[in-house]
Amino acid sequence: MTWSPCLRTFRRPPAVAPRARQEGYRVTLEDAKGRVLETAFVEVRFIEADPEHATFGTRLAYRANARRVVLYRGDASLSTFPVVSGQPRFALIHPTHQRDIDPEGCVHVKWRATARKRLTYHIRFSANGTTWFRLAVNLQKQDHVLDLRPLPGGRRCRLQIIATNGYHTQYVELPPFALPGKSPELLAGGLGGPVLFAQGYSYEEGPIVGEAIVWHCDGRAVASGGRFDVRQLREGVHEIAVALSLGGEERRREVLGLYDCRTGRIASHRG
Repeated sequence: MTWSPCLRTFRRPPAVAPRARQEGYRVTLEDAKGRVLETAFVEVRFIEADPEHATFGTRLAYRANARRVVLYRGDASLSTFPVVSGQPRFALIHPTHQRDIDPEGCVHVKWRATARKRLTYHIRFSANGTTWFRLAVNLQKQDHVLDLRPLPGGRRCRLQIIATNGYHTQYVELPPFALPGKSPELLAGGLGGPVLFAQGYSYEEGPIVGEAIVWHCDGRAVASGGRFDVRQLREGVHEIAVALSLGGEERRREVLGLYDCRTGRIASHRG
């Protein structure tokens, strides 16, 4: 049996089918004396093309004194994953100063393990200290090049290198640094008319929908929302544009073209 430990990314445990409890598959976290610290029922899923192989997964709370993870069916132990003792030990080599981080380029992150135990590394990023993005996972080497240019902007961005020995984890953090804000993306559809659609996405604030979508006719705001029917305007040919607004500030505007408002059809494309 092969065990594949991973870092937990969601607090809510996965739903366990009633069948899993009936069949009695469970995973336990045990200490050195075999005492059960945590337990969770799991659903074993057999691969239809090969009924001799199956997969399972669950999440267990962290216990510092754990020494093994065991898969049981009923009272029979099927497989054991030994927990490596001790926290991972490693240190950041570069960059150690904010001046070494180019906010409009790439950064070559380097670190070194201070013990000989085999470690696996992950890198994550946050522009606000709350929302985190995985930029690299399951690294075996001790350096990685990251392109900072497409990342969300913020005044105190953070990059963390996380090391795991399969159970215990530890991290080091780069000096905080600033990244410039990114222009939101705008996606417009139905450009032939008469009904137009639009939505946006901000790298810092997420989806832009509803009242934050503003429609313009000849440079004047006339409606808001993700859907706009050109035929509601006065007759004639007019320039239609759509804009994204965040916090009451217009962040992006695009001209879609000239539209015949009697039919709602486009007369001349943008540009």
